[in-house]
Amino acid sequence: MGSDRTKGISMFKTKAALLGALGLMMVIGVAVSSAQALGPYWHVNGAKLTQGEKQVKVQPKGNLVFKGKIVALPFTMECAYSSGDNGAIEGNGNSQGQGKGEANLSECKSTSISKCAVEESVFTNQFKTHLVTFSGGQSKYAILLEPQQGTTLATITLINGSEKCVAAGEFPVTGSVAAEITPKEIETGEGQLNFPSTPITTVSLEGVERKISLTLGGAAASFNGIYGARLDGGETAGVFGT
Repeated sequence: MGSDRTKGISMFKTKAALLGALGLMMVIGVAVSSAQALGPYWHVNGAKLTQGEKQVKVQPKGNLVFKGKIVALPFTMECAYSSGDNGAIEGNGNSQGQGKGEANLSECKSTSISKCAVEESVFTNQFKTHLVTFSGGQSKYAILLEPQQGTTLATITLINGSEKCVAAGEFPVTGSVAAEITPKEIETGEGQLNFPSTPITTVSLEGVERKISLTLGGAAASFNGIYGARLDGGETAGVFGT
């Protein structure tokens, strides 16, 4: 009797251990599956871009508007043109899509601080990009731009216009900014990047929420405009959740 009881207890413990291990494996499997399912991802020519890079060309669709404050004065800058240099999207395994680039904003003018002019062109520093999601009635896809190194994204220089400029000097633009990507869940020859007039302030990157913002000379700033974006090789591309 004692031997049978001991065997029964031993078998019960073995089954419990097996069930526990199975449960742990299922939890780990769900966690791994969830981690792998985090999107969005770049797709090119019908397949997820997991490695390598594709060169990107961008072109503004109308004026680009930057707003902030310089020496406590409201500042608005409008730029008629912008070109992208060394822009690319990159495969990143099973992590959310990423990329890199630089931008040159040209034909810029100050429309708020009288007697001051903007130096002919505004160049960004090298920046990195990440595909992210954000909420706004429904989950949307966006591209997050942030400096590759340090915190400065660009520098705006004000110079004398028709008369001496009271705010002449260099003013750093720091932080990060996001643009909504359209269309989503479809490949196309050209997509749009919309930097909205009301900035995107919270994004989700790899399942972690991040607060984002731009500052000009230490004060809150915003960037508004629409770009068309396409791959240099003429391939179709899009952003997908899986």
